[in-house]
Amino acid sequence: MGRGRGTEQWFERLMEVQPSGIKELEIIRPSPQKFRGYTSALQKIDKNIVLPLTLSPSENALNIKPPKGCLITGMPGCGKTTLSKLIAYRLKYNLIVIRGSSILSKYTGGSEEILRRVWETARGCRPCCVFFDDVEVLAGRRKGGEGVEERVKGRILTTLLNEIDGADGRGEGIFVIGTSGRVEDVDEAMIRTGRMEIKLHLELPDPESVKEIMEVHLEEYKVSPEVDVEEMAERVKDLGWSGAEIEGFVRDVGVVAEERVKGDEEEEEHVLPKDFDVILRRMGII
Repeated sequence: MGRGRGTEQWFERLMEVQPSGIKELEIIRPSPQKFRGYTSALQKIDKNIVLPLTLSPSENALNIKPPKGCLITGMPGCGKTTLSKLIAYRLKYNLIVIRGSSILSKYTGGSEEILRRVWETARGCRPCCVFFDDVEVLAGRRKGGEGVEERVKGRILTTLLNEIDGADGRGEGIFVIGTSGRVEDVDEAMIRTGRMEIKLHLELPDPESVKEIMEVHLEEYKVSPEVDVEEMAERVKDLGWSGAEIEGFVRDVGVVAEERVKGDEEEEEHVLPKDFDVILRRMGII
């Protein structure tokens, strides 16, 4: 995705949209090497999202209708945002990233106008993924009340659904991604066929995934051949860590190694098994 004239126009549109109240709106080109350990989720993405969206007319003999969106659920730190970026990478789509709360406006009709401008921007840089982090903020399950708050939420949701549906075909080339802690928190209208119909749930990493995630974060350091990553992963596999917690563990080990080297010039400038032991001891694991 080079910065050609089309991309320059995209950035001009981006600057036009930001003053309307969107605090986070960016175009991203993520790296596929930074997401490991969720083989089944990646296979589902390739089969149910990437393949149907990238088929040429001649390859689509069965006239398969591609999905318009997906919902990714899971606990904090499990990799929902990273996976969203990876979907855009595999599709070779531009990616607009928006936090659900940044759409909310204190002015009547303000949130709906912001959503319409987001889609106007997305249509200008198609093919494009529109990613809503914490999508339940905008599309939470309706409670059926008649109060002011419920009416406002209803208008926002209706606007969002209309844009996803892409009246008169304008939605073609736009794929919507939402993340949430639980699928039950998102309104049913958002996740039915023709909207965010693909559901991906990220569980805590299994033992093999713990090892793979540890390996990818250790790539940022010089690691001694003495370090047995499989053994280290075995020690922590039953702690119920998310991907973010595994990343934090590796970072702490790196800090210990750096402090060790700075404190003694004769120390080996690599991450050593004893650096892992320091952190594991602090945690009471050994």
